[in-house]
Amino acid sequence: MTLNHGQADSIVGPQDEEFRYAWKIRDELITDDEVTRYGAQARYGDTLVFGNPPGKVP
Repeated sequence: MTLNHGQADSIVGPQDEEFRYAWKIRDELITDDEVTRYGAQARYGDTLVFGNPPGKVP
């Protein structure tokens, strides 16, 4: 998923199950290794507010 500044989206899945995510400020693919190293846990149904959430890939 790609979100530009000011955009929002939601991730749909089984309620209350966890998933892992990561994000970059650059428009490039995030590798599996980066998700493993820098990713953060969230639950389906959570609202993630972009700006400075955990899971940032340097």
